[in-house]
Amino acid sequence: MKTSTEICSSGRIIGEEKAVELIAKAGFDAWDFSMFDMCRYV
Repeated sequence: MKTSTEICSSGRIIGEEKAVELIAKAGFDAWDFSMFDMCRYV
């Protein structure tokens, strides 16, 4: 069984690269990159 998590929350605080690194160290197999942050609703 594979486990995954999202990086949006932690990526805002520590940056996306560091978030991916720490999530991998925590034992997750995959991560979800939310594209909604790329859109800005006006």
